[in-house]
Formats: sequence, C-alpha cells, structure tokens
Amino acid sequence: MTQHILTTAHYLQKPVSEFLTLISKVGVTLAGFFESIQRANQIRQGIRELNSLTDYELKDIGISRGDIYSVATGHKDMAKAVDAEVNDNLKGFV
Repeated sequence: MTQHILTTAHYLQKPVSEFLTLISKVGVTLAGFFESIQRANQIRQGIRELNSLTDYELKDIGISRGDIYSVATGHKDMAKAVDAEVNDNLKGFV
C-alpha cells in the first residue's frame, strides 16, 4: 500500500509543479495589470490637476496647455520644457 502511494505521488509531482508555475505566471501578469491601472490613474490625476491651473499659473511653472499630457506622462522633462539650467546640488530639495 505504501509503495502505491509513493508511486502515485511521484506521478503527481510534475502536474502539480506545472500548475504552480502557471499560477505564478498568472500572479505576475495580474500584478503588472494592476500596476498599469494604478499608473493610468496617476496620469489622469496629474492631467486633471494641471488642467485646473490657469494659463498664468502654467506659464509660471514653465509649461503650456499643450505640454500637459507630455508632462503628466513623464515624456517631457520639466527642465527641458523651460530650457532651464539644472543645478544637480538641488535635486530632491526643491
């Protein structure tokens, strides 16, 4: 009887291992999906906040209405948007 149980367990190892691998891949895929949703929500919030500013306020921070999407998605560097010189000593403090 013990031999039969051990033989059956041996045959089940591969399917169980493949199933666990599949579950792991599904988990990674779902994690990536939820990260994408979170990033999209952050972009929408940034766009909403920038759109709520007046033209004068946008000009004050160095962007135009046409730059809002690029700035919110991170495709346009703020320092490049205003042609400003970047002081590396101030990064993270200002």
